[in-house]
Order: sequence, then C-alpha cells, then structure tokens
Amino acid sequence: MAKKADEKAYSGFVVEFEPERSNRLAEWMSAGFDISDSYSSDDWYLRKKEIFFVLSPKLDDGSRTLLGAVYVERMHGTGGVRKPKYKLTRPVLFEGAISFFELEQAGIDFSGVISNSAGGIRLPLDFWNRLVITVCLLRAGQAEELSHLLVLVGRDTQLLGGTNRLDRLAEQRDAVGMVLDLAGLDRSAMLKTVDAEKSEDADVFFDLLTNHPYQERSLIEHDEYWLQQLLSDTKREMQFQDSESGAKVKVRITDKEPLETALGVDLLIYQSLYNSLIFVQYKAMEKDAQDGWFYRPDAQLKLQLNAMGAARKAMRKRAVNVPTLEGQRLNDEPFYFKLCERRKPDAAEASLVQGLSMNAIHLEEFLEMPQAKSGPKEGVRIGYKNCHRYFNNTEFVTLAKGGWIGTTAAGSEFMKEVVTASFERKHAVVYALIEMPEQSTAQLRKKRKA
Repeated sequence: MAKKADEKAYSGFVVEFEPERSNRLAEWMSAGFDISDSYSSDDWYLRKKEIFFVLSPKLDDGSRTLLGAVYVERMHGTGGVRKPKYKLTRPVLFEGAISFFELEQAGIDFSGVISNSAGGIRLPLDFWNRLVITVCLLRAGQAEELSHLLVLVGRDTQLLGGTNRLDRLAEQRDAVGMVLDLAGLDRSAMLKTVDAEKSEDADVFFDLLTNHPYQERSLIEHDEYWLQQLLSDTKREMQFQDSESGAKVKVRITDKEPLETALGVDLLIYQSLYNSLIFVQYKAMEKDAQDGWFYRPDAQLKLQLNAMGAARKAMRKRAVNVPTLEGQRLNDEPFYFKLCERRKPDAAEASLVQGLSMNAIHLEEFLEMPQAKSGPKEGVRIGYKNCHRYFNNTEFVTLAKGGWIGTTAAGSEFMKEVVTASFERKHAVVYALIEMPEQSTAQLRKKRKA
C-alpha cells in the first residue's frame, strides 16, 4: 500500500487521440463542455482523479502541439467489459497551442512518454514537474487554472467509509447533496469543494467546504415560527440559491453530541412549494464477502420504527385533508430510511452515497418476510442480495422533487410539532428548507399555451 506521502507526489499523462477524435476534443475544450470516455483496465492504470495534457493530431508538416490540460475523474459504472468510465471536465485550453519546438527549447522531449490507444504511460515525477513548470512559464496567463487542477487531484473529496466520524460526515454530505438535487441546484459544484483533510477538526460537514461561507440569517417572508426556530443557529446554517430559477435552499446542521459518538444522521426536508415534510433516517451498512453490502437491524431501529408508527397514527387521526393539485401524493408516508454503503472507492467524487432507500412501512414489512432471513448467515438483515425492492438515489430524488412523496398539507401541520420536539434529540440532524417559486418548476405543469 502506498504511503500517504507518496500519494501526494502526483504525476499525470500526456495523451494523444486519433485525428478525428482529437479534433472533436479540441472543439469540446474550447466550448468548455464535459465528456465521458472509457479506458481499459489492462492498458491504463488510472486513479480516481487524473490530469491529462492533450496533444493535437499531426499537422500537414508533421509537427505537433500541446492543446491544453483536462481534469479526469472516475464515474460510477463502466463503459464496457473491464473499461471503467471517466469524465473529462474543467478543460484548460491554452491561449495558443504550445509547439513541440517551444517545449524542446525548454528541455521537454515527449519521446516514449505519450499515452494513446495502445496504453497509458504515467510520466516520471521529475519529468511531470518540469512539464508543469514549463507550461506555466510559457502560458503564464493560465498558470492559475492549471494549478487549480493540481489542487483538485491532490484533494480527497470522497469522505466514504472508515471511522464513525467519517461515516457521520459522509451522511451529512449526502443529505446536503440530496437537498440540492431536489431544488435543481448544482450538487456537483458544491461537493467538489470538499477538503476531506479537515475532517479531523470538522464539527459538521459545512466545515469541509472550501469556498462557500456561512450565511447570515435572512428569513424568507412567510417563514413560520417553527421554521424560525429550526433555522435560528447561524453558525451551522448555509444558503444555496439559483438566481435564474429563483430556487433557494437553507440547510442547518445540529450536532448535539461529538461526531465520534453520534448514533446517526436524520434529514428533515420541508418543501414550501408543496407544504410537504419528508424525514430520512440514515443507517450505515456493512460489507462481507458472502452477503456484500447489508444492514443488520438493532434495538435502536425498533425504537425508531415504533416512534414513527405512533406519529403516523396520530397524524392520520388528526389530519383532515382538503384535496389540492399541489397536495396530491402517492401516499402520505413521511418517514424514509437510507441504508448507505460505508465506502465506495470507485464512486465519482460528486455523486451521492450509493445505497437502498425505502419508506418506514415497507422496511418494517420486509423485516417480517422470509427473505429477510435468507442470507448465508443467521439473523435478520437487509441488503442488495435479499431485498430487490428499493429506491436508488435517482428514483428517490425524482419522487421527492416532484412532490409525490411526503406529507400532505394537513399532515405537515401535525408533523411540525414532531420537528419542534426533535430539538432534544442526541444526534446530528440536517434540516433543509427548499423554496422554489411556482412559476419556476416544471413539476406543477404551469406552462400553458398562449
């Protein structure tokens, strides 16, 4: 296993593509687009994050140029058998391609170090360092952009698996990312600013963000009293917004106990557009060679399910629902669980944590089914191998974003009492308020013909 010091001594690749593909890549880089590509695991030995210097195809006189650099990150899934997928993003297209003559004058010779369809060749560390310095001198106007790519490669943004502290921070990270998805905001941009090296000193996930300051409290006009209470601690609140769509998200993280001793993370989402509440309880899964990823129910889960059942019963007894278009739901169940993989080394750094999501009623029903005891080991458990009915991240976000799950307006009024009571809980809670103007969302199908 490589030492931590060795991991920081990074070196990347100089890559050439076939002429047609190379021309398309140059057009893409000039437009600032992202593309995906696949690289054979036999011929390329790539890390989760890389930097490619990209060459032009040979010109008519046989000469070559260095077009620019691009950040390369591993995506979830594969593009074919034994071909992991990577996203090429954050292109730095040089203002005037650098000729091989310019590079040779500076002592840079690419002979024997160019990666192509035959395979990847990682540059020797001293060669890489000389290349980076030379490029920054020759194209000083883009040295800062190139330096930013190097920072991204050296920064650990995964936060998945390991200690109880990392598990809690990973769950908070996922909760914030999910809420941004629901509001249609740029989750990827936010998660890529995470600096995991700060995790030992972080009190909450927000402490790991490198370029998003804490927000001063600014109440939305129709914030109700319970929301004012919920979002009153400015030290642990952030606001994310999109000026074009008008979508706004306020997120507050409470931390009643140190992360090392916290039992888990709750996520409470309030969508003002639908007057809807959703509660998500995170649970960390384990992994073994026989069962893969699974979660083993414990006494804490039983207590939670009992409390949820009592709240659900009281809500349905008190709630008198008046049908509205915005209030239509597939059901009125407010409680959901997300069973999370504790680590996923090949996951894209901007992705949500992989796992199984289902509502509390379905989870409770499953635990009484024969499949819950069908694993190779004794005891009840739930995982990919024995439970095939669950929501993945995309499915859950789609239903929640469209207002198809969560409480009705009547149910929300009762559940607000539950929210107020939750201030006394002993583990971290992520509260999120999503404000989305009616005219900005396609979910309500408000666009009409003139």
